[in-house]
Amino acid sequence: MPRLAGMLLCAAATASDVLFVHVGKTCGGTIAAELRKNRVAYHEVHLDKVDRETLAQYKRVILSARDPVDRVVSAFNWRSPHACRERKGECTPPRAVEKYDGERGLYNCFPDVQHFVDAVTARSQGTTLTCHMLAHSFFYGVGVGAGGGSHIGKGLSWYVGPVLHDLLRRESDLWVVRAEACEHDLEGAIRWLRGDETLDVLRGGWVHPARNTTDETSTTIDSSSRKHLQRRLEAEYQILQLALDASVNYGAKRRRGLQKQLLVDGGGVCKSLSGKTHVNTNC
Repeated sequence: MPRLAGMLLCAAATASDVLFVHVGKTCGGTIAAELRKNRVAYHEVHLDKVDRETLAQYKRVILSARDPVDRVVSAFNWRSPHACRERKGECTPPRAVEKYDGERGLYNCFPDVQHFVDAVTARSQGTTLTCHMLAHSFFYGVGVGAGGGSHIGKGLSWYVGPVLHDLLRRESDLWVVRAEACEHDLEGAIRWLRGDETLDVLRGGWVHPARNTTDETSTTIDSSSRKHLQRRLEAEYQILQLALDASVNYGAKRRRGLQKQLLVDGGGVCKSLSGKTHVNTNC
C-alpha cells in the first residue's frame, strides 16, 4: 500500500488514549505501521479477546474490519501452502503449516478455500468426519492449542462480541478502519487522533480503489458458496453494521445526512437499497 501523503509525524494521543483492536486480515499491519510512524502511543489487542477491563482503560478505540466473507477467504489463503502469492509475476514458495495445532491436517483435507467453505456450509458430500471437524473447529475459532484456529475463526464477534454493548456506547470515541478503504480511513483516523475536524477530513475528496478481496492469492469461492457463507456469518455482518453505525467516521455520515456528498467527494462507501454497506468508488 502506498504511503499516506502529507501526514505530520506527531499526534496528540498519549499512552492511555488509544486501543487498537486488530482483527486478523483487515489491513491491521498497515494500521499499526502508520500509528507508529505518526508516533501514536497505543495498546494493540491481537489474537486475544477484548475484555471490559481493557476497554475501560482507553479513551479512544480504533477497530479494523472487513467484509466477513472476504476476511475468511483471505485468512484461509494466507496460511495455505497451496495458494499462490504473486511477487514480481511469480508465485512465492508455500508457507510452512506448523504454526497452529491442526493446521497441517486442515490443509491436507482442503486443497483450496472452495473445498473448505463447502465443508463448513455442509455442501460437500465426500468430507471425512475428521476433515469436517477440523473445518468447523477452524471456522468457529475453537481449535486447540496456541492460536485456537489461526485467523480464520477470529472475526468481530470473537474479538468484541462479549463487550459489544460497551463498545457501541462509545460512538464519539470509536473509529472503524475498513480494509476495503484502508488508506482513506486510516488517514482520517490519524487526523482524528490529532484533533482535526473529522467532517473536514472525510470531505477531503481523496480517491482510493477498493482492495483485492483475495489478498494477493489465486483462490476464491463461487457466488453460490459466497451466499451460503454469508448466511453462516450473519452475526458477523450484524456486528459490522452496528460498529459502522456507531463509529465517528461511518456513523456520522448517516446521522448528519452527509452520506451522498461524502461518497461523491471520496468516501467510497455506499449503502444499497437493501441496507447493506459495501464499497464502491463510483457511487
